[in-house]
Amino acid sequence: MWQFAKPYKYLFLIAQICILALYAVSVLLPLNLAMLTDEVLYNQNINLYITIIVRYILLFTASTFFNLLYAYIWQSLNNKYVVDVKNAIFNHAIRSKAEFLSNINSGDMMSRIDGDSEQFIHLIQRNIFHFVNSILMCTGIIIIVGRISVYIAVILVAAAILPIIITRACGNFTEKTSRKSRDVSGELDGRILEIIKGHREIKLLNAAWWVFDTVISKLKILIQLGNKIRRIDFMVEKGIYLINLITSLVIYGFCALLIYNGDLTIGFFLAVLQYVALLHRKFNWMLRIYLDFRGRKASIDRVSEILENEIESDNGKPFKEEIQSVEFKNITFGYDENNVLKDVSFVINKGEKAALIGESGVGKTTILSLLLRLYEPDNGEILINGKNINEINVYNLRKAFGVVGQDILLFDKSLRYINPHEMSCLIILHIEPFSL
Repeated sequence: MWQFAKPYKYLFLIAQICILALYAVSVLLPLNLAMLTDEVLYNQNINLYITIIVRYILLFTASTFFNLLYAYIWQSLNNKYVVDVKNAIFNHAIRSKAEFLSNINSGDMMSRIDGDSEQFIHLIQRNIFHFVNSILMCTGIIIIVGRISVYIAVILVAAAILPIIITRACGNFTEKTSRKSRDVSGELDGRILEIIKGHREIKLLNAAWWVFDTVISKLKILIQLGNKIRRIDFMVEKGIYLINLITSLVIYGFCALLIYNGDLTIGFFLAVLQYVALLHRKFNWMLRIYLDFRGRKASIDRVSEILENEIESDNGKPFKEEIQSVEFKNITFGYDENNVLKDVSFVINKGEKAALIGESGVGKTTILSLLLRLYEPDNGEILINGKNINEINVYNLRKAFGVVGQDILLFDKSLRYINPHEMSCLIILHIEPFSL
Protein backbone atom coordinates (compact mmCIF):
# COMPACT_ATOMS: atom_id res chain seq x y z
CA MET A 1 0.00 0.00 0.00
CA TRP A 2 2.64 2.51 1.00
CA GLN A 3 4.82 1.84 -2.05
CA PHE A 4 1.99 3.22 -4.19
CA ALA A 5 1.66 6.27 -1.91
CA LYS A 6 5.30 7.39 -2.16
CA PRO A 7 4.88 9.46 -5.38
CA TYR A 8 2.02 11.32 -3.69
CA LYS A 9 3.55 11.78 -0.24
CA TYR A 10 3.29 15.58 -0.44
CA LEU A 11 -0.40 15.40 -1.35
CA PHE A 12 -0.99 13.07 1.59
CA LEU A 13 0.96 15.45 3.84
CA ILE A 14 -1.18 18.42 2.75
CA ALA A 15 -4.32 16.36 3.33
CA GLN A 16 -3.11 15.52 6.84
CA ILE A 17 -2.51 19.21 7.57
CA CYS A 18 -6.02 20.03 6.32
CA ILE A 19 -7.59 17.44 8.62
CA LEU A 20 -5.64 18.69 11.64
CA ALA A 21 -6.63 22.29 10.86
CA LEU A 22 -10.32 21.38 10.53
CA TYR A 23 -10.27 19.44 13.79
CA ALA A 24 -8.49 22.32 15.53
CA VAL A 25 -11.22 24.74 14.40
CA SER A 26 -13.88 22.39 15.80
CA VAL A 27 -12.10 22.31 19.18
CA LEU A 28 -11.63 26.11 19.38
CA LEU A 29 -15.21 27.13 18.50
CA PRO A 30 -16.82 26.11 21.85
CA LEU A 31 -14.20 28.12 23.78
CA ASN A 32 -15.09 31.17 21.71
CA LEU A 33 -18.76 30.58 22.53
CA ALA A 34 -17.95 30.37 26.26
CA MET A 35 -16.11 33.68 26.13
CA LEU A 36 -18.95 35.32 24.20
CA THR A 37 -21.52 34.13 26.75
CA ASP A 38 -19.63 34.88 29.97
CA GLU A 39 -17.68 38.00 29.09
CA VAL A 40 -19.99 39.78 26.63
CA LEU A 41 -23.52 38.73 27.58
CA TYR A 42 -23.14 38.34 31.34
CA ASN A 43 -20.28 40.66 32.25
CA GLN A 44 -21.20 43.24 29.58
CA ASN A 45 -17.57 43.44 28.37
CA ILE A 46 -18.41 45.05 25.03
CA ASN A 47 -14.72 45.62 24.23
CA LEU A 48 -14.28 41.86 23.68
CA TYR A 49 -17.25 41.63 21.33
CA ILE A 50 -15.36 42.75 18.22
CA THR A 51 -12.42 40.48 19.12
CA ILE A 52 -14.72 37.45 19.46
CA ILE A 53 -16.53 38.21 16.19
CA VAL A 54 -13.17 38.53 14.39
CA ARG A 55 -12.15 35.16 15.84
CA TYR A 56 -15.36 33.60 14.53
CA ILE A 57 -14.75 35.05 11.09
CA LEU A 58 -11.14 33.79 11.05
CA LEU A 59 -12.17 30.32 12.25
CA PHE A 60 -14.96 29.95 9.68
CA THR A 61 -12.73 31.30 6.90
CA ALA A 62 -9.97 28.85 7.83
CA SER A 63 -12.52 26.03 7.99
CA THR A 64 -13.87 26.84 4.52
CA PHE A 65 -10.40 27.16 3.01
CA PHE A 66 -9.11 23.86 4.42
CA ASN A 67 -12.34 22.08 3.48
CA LEU A 68 -12.01 23.16 -0.14
CA LEU A 69 -8.30 22.31 -0.23
CA TYR A 70 -8.93 18.93 1.36
CA ALA A 71 -11.68 18.11 -1.16
CA TYR A 72 -9.41 19.05 -4.06
CA ILE A 73 -6.48 16.99 -2.71
CA TRP A 74 -8.53 13.85 -2.19
CA GLN A 75 -10.19 14.14 -5.57
CA SER A 76 -6.73 14.37 -7.13
CA LEU A 77 -5.58 11.31 -5.18
CA ASN A 78 -8.70 9.39 -6.21
CA ASN A 79 -7.96 10.18 -9.84
CA LYS A 80 -4.26 9.26 -9.67
CA TYR A 81 -3.43 7.01 -6.73
CA VAL A 82 -6.32 4.61 -7.32
CA VAL A 83 -5.39 4.24 -10.99
CA ASP A 84 -1.78 3.46 -10.03
CA VAL A 85 -2.96 0.78 -7.60
CA LYS A 86 -5.19 -0.84 -10.23
CA ASN A 87 -2.41 -0.78 -12.81
CA ALA A 88 0.04 -2.34 -10.36
CA ILE A 89 -2.41 -5.12 -9.48
CA PHE A 90 -3.20 -5.78 -13.14
CA ASN A 91 0.49 -5.89 -14.14
CA HIS A 92 1.33 -8.19 -11.26
CA ALA A 93 -1.59 -10.47 -12.11
CA ILE A 94 -0.55 -10.70 -15.76
CA ARG A 95 3.02 -11.60 -14.73
CA SER A 96 1.92 -14.14 -12.12
CA LYS A 97 2.71 -17.78 -12.59
CA ALA A 98 0.18 -19.99 -14.35
CA GLU A 99 -0.39 -22.05 -11.19
CA PHE A 100 -1.86 -19.00 -9.51
CA LEU A 101 -3.88 -17.76 -12.47
CA SER A 102 -5.36 -21.18 -13.23
CA ASN A 103 -6.70 -21.51 -9.68
CA ILE A 104 -8.45 -18.14 -9.53
CA ASN A 105 -11.86 -17.29 -10.91
CA SER A 106 -11.78 -14.77 -13.77
CA GLY A 107 -14.64 -12.76 -12.34
CA ASP A 108 -13.04 -12.83 -8.91
CA MET A 109 -9.82 -11.46 -10.40
CA MET A 110 -11.80 -8.66 -12.06
CA SER A 111 -13.51 -7.94 -8.76
CA ARG A 112 -10.16 -7.63 -7.00
CA ILE A 113 -8.65 -5.35 -9.63
CA ASP A 114 -11.67 -3.10 -10.11
CA GLY A 115 -13.43 -3.15 -6.72
CA ASP A 116 -11.10 -4.24 -3.94
CA SER A 117 -8.28 -2.00 -5.17
CA GLU A 118 -10.36 1.12 -4.46
CA GLN A 119 -10.32 0.28 -0.76
CA PHE A 120 -6.66 1.30 -0.54
CA ILE A 121 -7.44 5.02 -0.72
CA HIS A 122 -10.32 4.62 1.74
CA LEU A 123 -8.04 2.75 4.12
CA ILE A 124 -5.56 5.63 4.12
CA GLN A 125 -8.16 8.38 4.19
CA ARG A 126 -10.67 7.07 6.71
CA ASN A 127 -9.03 4.23 8.58
CA ILE A 128 -5.65 5.86 9.11
CA PHE A 129 -5.77 9.63 8.70
CA HIS A 130 -9.20 10.27 10.18
CA PHE A 131 -8.86 7.61 12.86
CA VAL A 132 -5.51 8.91 14.11
CA ASN A 133 -6.63 12.53 13.95
CA SER A 134 -9.88 11.66 15.69
CA ILE A 135 -7.90 10.16 18.56
CA LEU A 136 -5.90 13.38 18.80
CA MET A 137 -9.09 15.44 18.70
CA CYS A 138 -10.84 13.36 21.37
CA THR A 139 -7.74 13.56 23.56
CA GLY A 140 -7.71 17.33 23.17
CA ILE A 141 -11.40 17.56 24.08
CA ILE A 142 -10.89 15.40 27.19
CA ILE A 143 -8.00 17.65 28.29
CA ILE A 144 -10.02 20.85 27.77
CA VAL A 145 -13.08 19.42 29.55
CA GLY A 146 -10.77 18.19 32.33
CA ARG A 147 -9.59 21.76 32.88
CA ILE A 148 -13.23 22.81 33.24
CA SER A 149 -14.19 19.84 35.44
CA VAL A 150 -12.14 16.73 36.16
CA TYR A 151 -15.26 14.79 37.11
CA ILE A 152 -16.93 15.39 33.73
CA ALA A 153 -13.75 14.26 31.96
CA VAL A 154 -13.71 11.08 34.04
CA ILE A 155 -17.35 10.36 33.16
CA LEU A 156 -16.59 10.78 29.45
CA VAL A 157 -13.60 8.43 29.60
CA ALA A 158 -15.53 5.81 31.60
CA ALA A 159 -18.47 5.97 29.16
CA ALA A 160 -16.11 5.19 26.24
CA ILE A 161 -15.01 1.79 27.56
CA LEU A 162 -18.22 -0.18 26.89
CA PRO A 163 -18.65 0.99 23.24
CA ILE A 164 -15.03 0.02 22.55
CA ILE A 165 -15.64 -3.50 23.92
CA ILE A 166 -18.84 -3.88 21.87
CA THR A 167 -17.21 -2.65 18.67
CA ARG A 168 -14.16 -4.91 19.01
CA ALA A 169 -16.41 -7.92 19.59
CA CYS A 170 -18.44 -7.16 16.47
CA GLY A 171 -15.35 -6.35 14.37
CA ASN A 172 -14.29 -9.99 13.99
CA PHE A 173 -17.74 -10.97 12.73
CA THR A 174 -17.80 -8.04 10.30
CA GLU A 175 -14.41 -8.98 8.84
CA LYS A 176 -15.33 -12.65 8.33
CA THR A 177 -18.71 -11.81 6.80
CA SER A 178 -17.23 -9.14 4.52
CA ARG A 179 -14.54 -11.54 3.32
CA LYS A 180 -17.13 -14.19 2.49
CA SER A 181 -19.33 -11.60 0.76
CA ARG A 182 -16.48 -10.44 -1.48
CA ASP A 183 -15.56 -14.05 -2.33
CA VAL A 184 -19.15 -14.83 -3.31
CA SER A 185 -19.33 -11.60 -5.31
CA GLY A 186 -16.18 -12.62 -7.20
CA GLU A 187 -17.67 -16.06 -7.92
CA LEU A 188 -20.84 -14.41 -9.20
CA ASP A 189 -18.86 -12.11 -11.50
CA GLY A 190 -17.02 -15.13 -12.87
CA ARG A 191 -20.21 -17.06 -13.46
CA ILE A 192 -21.84 -14.11 -15.25
CA LEU A 193 -18.74 -13.84 -17.45
CA GLU A 194 -19.05 -17.53 -18.34
CA ILE A 195 -22.74 -17.13 -19.09
CA ILE A 196 -22.15 -14.18 -21.41
CA LYS A 197 -19.38 -16.03 -23.26
CA GLY A 198 -21.46 -19.22 -23.51
CA HIS A 199 -24.84 -17.65 -24.33
CA ARG A 200 -25.04 -19.57 -27.62
CA GLU A 201 -24.62 -22.97 -25.95
CA ILE A 202 -27.08 -22.00 -23.21
CA LYS A 203 -29.76 -21.23 -25.80
CA LEU A 204 -29.04 -24.39 -27.79
CA LEU A 205 -29.30 -26.56 -24.67
CA ASN A 206 -32.35 -24.74 -23.29
CA ALA A 207 -30.40 -24.20 -20.08
CA ALA A 208 -31.84 -20.83 -19.16
CA TRP A 209 -33.31 -22.32 -15.96
CA TRP A 210 -29.78 -23.34 -14.88
CA VAL A 211 -28.53 -19.78 -15.53
CA PHE A 212 -31.26 -18.20 -13.43
CA ASP A 213 -30.83 -20.72 -10.64
CA THR A 214 -27.06 -20.19 -10.56
CA VAL A 215 -27.24 -16.39 -10.51
CA ILE A 216 -30.19 -16.12 -8.13
CA SER A 217 -28.62 -18.53 -5.62
CA LYS A 218 -25.47 -16.38 -5.44
CA LEU A 219 -27.52 -13.19 -5.15
CA LYS A 220 -29.49 -14.69 -2.26
CA ILE A 221 -26.26 -15.47 -0.43
CA LEU A 222 -25.01 -11.91 -1.01
CA ILE A 223 -28.27 -10.48 0.33
CA GLN A 224 -28.09 -12.70 3.42
CA LEU A 225 -24.49 -11.71 4.12
CA GLY A 226 -25.31 -8.03 3.56
CA ASN A 227 -28.22 -8.27 5.98
CA LYS A 228 -25.97 -9.80 8.64
CA ILE A 229 -23.50 -6.93 8.34
CA ARG A 230 -26.29 -4.34 8.45
CA ARG A 231 -27.82 -5.98 11.55
CA ILE A 232 -24.49 -5.80 13.35
CA ASP A 233 -24.04 -2.18 12.29
CA PHE A 234 -27.54 -1.33 13.51
CA MET A 235 -27.00 -3.04 16.88
CA VAL A 236 -23.65 -1.30 17.42
CA GLU A 237 -24.99 2.08 16.34
CA LYS A 238 -28.08 1.97 18.55
CA GLY A 239 -26.20 0.46 21.48
CA ILE A 240 -23.62 3.24 21.38
CA TYR A 241 -26.39 5.83 20.96
CA LEU A 242 -28.07 4.57 24.14
CA ILE A 243 -24.78 4.71 26.07
CA ASN A 244 -24.10 8.24 24.82
CA LEU A 245 -27.63 9.33 25.76
CA ILE A 246 -27.23 8.05 29.32
CA THR A 247 -23.79 9.68 29.55
CA SER A 248 -25.16 13.02 28.32
CA LEU A 249 -28.01 12.96 30.86
CA VAL A 250 -25.55 12.24 33.69
CA ILE A 251 -23.25 15.07 32.56
CA TYR A 252 -26.16 17.52 32.18
CA GLY A 253 -27.33 16.75 35.68
CA PHE A 254 -23.83 17.09 37.10
CA CYS A 255 -23.32 20.41 35.26
CA ALA A 256 -26.59 21.72 36.69
CA LEU A 257 -25.28 20.90 40.17
CA LEU A 258 -21.98 22.71 39.47
CA ILE A 259 -23.85 25.77 38.17
CA TYR A 260 -26.08 25.77 41.27
CA ASN A 261 -22.99 25.68 43.51
CA GLY A 262 -21.33 28.45 41.48
CA ASP A 263 -18.51 26.18 40.26
CA LEU A 264 -19.43 26.40 36.55
CA THR A 265 -20.45 29.39 34.42
CA ILE A 266 -23.20 29.33 31.82
CA GLY A 267 -20.62 29.96 29.09
CA PHE A 268 -18.51 26.98 30.05
CA PHE A 269 -21.67 24.91 30.49
CA LEU A 270 -22.58 25.64 26.85
CA ALA A 271 -18.99 24.79 25.87
CA VAL A 272 -19.21 21.48 27.75
CA LEU A 273 -22.47 20.65 25.96
CA GLN A 274 -20.80 21.27 22.60
CA TYR A 275 -17.73 19.27 23.58
CA VAL A 276 -19.82 16.34 24.77
CA ALA A 277 -21.83 16.33 21.53
CA LEU A 278 -18.66 16.69 19.46
CA LEU A 279 -16.90 13.95 21.42
CA HIS A 280 -19.82 11.55 21.05
CA ARG A 281 -20.08 12.28 17.34
CA LYS A 282 -16.36 11.87 16.77
CA PHE A 283 -16.14 8.80 19.00
CA ASN A 284 -19.02 7.17 17.12
CA TRP A 285 -17.16 8.03 13.91
CA MET A 286 -14.02 6.31 15.23
CA LEU A 287 -15.93 3.14 16.13
CA ARG A 288 -17.57 3.22 12.69
CA ILE A 289 -14.15 3.60 11.12
CA TYR A 290 -12.96 0.56 13.06
CA LEU A 291 -15.86 -1.58 11.80
CA ASP A 292 -15.24 -0.29 8.28
CA PHE A 293 -11.59 -1.25 8.61
CA ARG A 294 -12.47 -4.82 9.61
CA GLY A 295 -14.70 -5.08 6.54
CA ARG A 296 -12.21 -3.27 4.31
CA LYS A 297 -9.35 -5.49 5.51
CA ALA A 298 -10.92 -8.37 3.57
CA SER A 299 -10.45 -6.39 0.33
CA ILE A 300 -6.88 -5.43 1.25
CA ASP A 301 -6.04 -9.09 1.93
CA ARG A 302 -7.53 -10.15 -1.40
CA VAL A 303 -5.42 -7.59 -3.24
CA SER A 304 -2.32 -8.45 -1.20
CA GLU A 305 -2.72 -12.08 -2.23
CA ILE A 306 -2.12 -10.98 -5.81
CA LEU A 307 0.68 -8.52 -5.05
CA GLU A 308 2.53 -11.02 -2.84
CA ASN A 309 2.17 -13.84 -5.35
CA GLU A 310 5.35 -14.95 -7.06
CA ILE A 311 5.70 -13.68 -10.61
CA GLU A 312 7.43 -15.29 -13.55
CA SER A 313 11.13 -14.65 -13.64
CA ASP A 314 12.52 -12.93 -16.73
CA ASN A 315 16.02 -14.16 -15.98
CA GLY A 316 17.79 -16.57 -18.26
CA LYS A 317 19.87 -16.52 -21.39
CA PRO A 318 18.45 -15.29 -24.71
CA PHE A 319 17.56 -18.01 -27.20
CA LYS A 320 17.73 -17.30 -30.94
CA GLU A 321 18.88 -20.65 -32.27
CA GLU A 322 17.03 -22.83 -34.73
CA ILE A 323 15.44 -25.67 -32.79
CA GLN A 324 17.10 -29.01 -33.56
CA SER A 325 15.51 -31.15 -30.84
CA VAL A 326 12.97 -31.09 -28.01
CA GLU A 327 13.47 -33.66 -25.25
CA PHE A 328 11.37 -34.57 -22.21
CA LYS A 329 13.57 -36.44 -19.76
CA ASN A 330 11.92 -38.38 -16.90
CA ILE A 331 9.20 -35.73 -16.42
CA THR A 332 6.77 -36.08 -13.51
CA PHE A 333 4.07 -33.50 -12.87
CA GLY A 334 0.73 -33.25 -11.09
CA TYR A 335 -1.97 -30.77 -10.11
CA ASP A 336 -2.72 -30.62 -6.40
CA GLU A 337 -0.55 -33.65 -5.68
CA ASN A 338 -2.42 -35.76 -8.28
CA ASN A 339 0.10 -36.94 -10.85
CA VAL A 340 -0.87 -36.41 -14.48
CA LEU A 341 2.53 -37.30 -15.93
CA LYS A 342 4.87 -39.83 -14.38
CA ASP A 343 8.41 -40.45 -15.60
CA VAL A 344 7.61 -39.35 -19.19
CA SER A 345 10.48 -39.29 -21.68
CA PHE A 346 10.57 -38.66 -25.43
CA VAL A 347 12.59 -36.79 -28.07
CA ILE A 348 11.33 -34.87 -31.13
CA ASN A 349 14.01 -33.98 -33.65
CA LYS A 350 13.92 -31.34 -36.36
CA GLY A 351 11.82 -32.41 -39.35
CA GLU A 352 9.91 -35.08 -37.43
CA LYS A 353 6.15 -35.08 -37.02
CA ALA A 354 4.79 -36.20 -33.67
CA ALA A 355 1.26 -36.60 -32.34
CA LEU A 356 0.10 -36.82 -28.73
CA ILE A 357 -3.01 -38.99 -28.61
CA GLY A 358 -5.13 -39.86 -25.61
CA GLU A 359 -8.44 -39.34 -23.90
CA SER A 360 -9.24 -36.20 -21.95
CA GLY A 361 -7.15 -35.67 -18.83
CA VAL A 362 -4.12 -37.83 -19.67
CA GLY A 363 -1.77 -34.81 -19.94
CA LYS A 364 -1.57 -33.78 -23.60
CA THR A 365 -2.13 -30.06 -22.91
CA THR A 366 -0.01 -30.37 -19.77
CA ILE A 367 2.99 -31.40 -21.86
CA LEU A 368 2.60 -28.29 -23.97
CA SER A 369 2.23 -26.12 -20.85
CA LEU A 370 5.42 -27.59 -19.40
CA LEU A 371 7.30 -27.01 -22.63
CA LEU A 372 6.35 -23.31 -22.57
CA ARG A 373 7.10 -23.05 -18.83
CA LEU A 374 3.57 -22.23 -17.82
CA TYR A 375 4.23 -24.84 -15.15
CA GLU A 376 7.40 -26.31 -13.71
CA PRO A 377 7.82 -30.13 -13.59
CA ASP A 378 8.00 -31.79 -10.20
CA ASN A 379 10.85 -33.98 -11.41
CA GLY A 380 12.93 -34.35 -14.55
CA GLU A 381 14.01 -31.77 -17.09
CA ILE A 382 13.02 -30.48 -20.51
CA LEU A 383 15.79 -29.82 -23.03
CA ILE A 384 15.88 -27.79 -26.24
CA ASN A 385 19.00 -28.38 -28.31
CA GLY A 386 20.36 -30.06 -25.19
CA LYS A 387 19.79 -26.95 -23.01
CA ASN A 388 17.54 -26.98 -19.99
CA ILE A 389 14.63 -24.63 -20.68
CA ASN A 390 14.98 -23.22 -17.14
CA GLU A 391 18.19 -21.58 -18.33
CA ILE A 392 16.41 -19.85 -21.24
CA ASN A 393 14.65 -16.52 -20.96
CA VAL A 394 10.89 -17.20 -20.81
CA TYR A 395 10.08 -14.48 -23.35
CA ASN A 396 12.57 -15.87 -25.87
CA LEU A 397 11.40 -19.43 -25.23
CA ARG A 398 7.77 -18.68 -26.00
CA LYS A 399 8.64 -16.56 -29.04
CA ALA A 400 10.31 -19.67 -30.47
CA PHE A 401 7.01 -21.58 -30.64
CA GLY A 402 3.65 -21.10 -32.29
CA VAL A 403 0.72 -22.77 -30.56
CA VAL A 404 -2.82 -23.43 -31.70
CA GLY A 405 -4.72 -24.66 -28.68
CA GLN A 406 -8.01 -26.54 -28.35
CA ASP A 407 -9.66 -23.63 -26.50
CA ILE A 408 -9.91 -20.67 -28.84
CA LEU A 409 -9.99 -17.10 -27.52
CA LEU A 410 -10.08 -14.40 -30.18
CA PHE A 411 -8.47 -11.02 -29.54
CA ASP A 412 -9.08 -7.87 -31.55
CA LYS A 413 -5.58 -7.90 -33.04
CA SER A 414 -4.09 -8.63 -36.45
CA LEU A 415 -1.91 -11.68 -37.12
CA ARG A 416 0.76 -9.18 -38.14
CA TYR A 417 1.38 -8.80 -34.39
CA ILE A 418 3.25 -12.13 -34.57
CA ASN A 419 6.69 -11.91 -36.13
CA PRO A 420 7.14 -15.09 -38.19
CA HIS A 421 10.92 -14.57 -38.36
CA GLU A 422 11.17 -15.08 -34.61
CA MET A 423 9.27 -18.36 -34.74
CA SER A 424 11.40 -21.43 -35.37
CA CYS A 425 8.95 -24.15 -34.41
CA LEU A 426 5.20 -24.63 -34.79
CA ILE A 427 3.34 -27.09 -32.62
CA ILE A 428 -0.28 -27.85 -33.51
CA LEU A 429 -2.11 -29.85 -30.87
CA HIS A 430 -5.37 -31.11 -32.32
CA ILE A 431 -7.43 -33.22 -29.92
CA GLU A 432 -9.99 -35.66 -31.20
CA PRO A 433 -12.23 -38.00 -29.16
CA PHE A 434 -10.27 -41.12 -28.36
CA SER A 435 -11.33 -44.42 -26.89
CA LEU A 436 -9.37 -47.54 -26.09
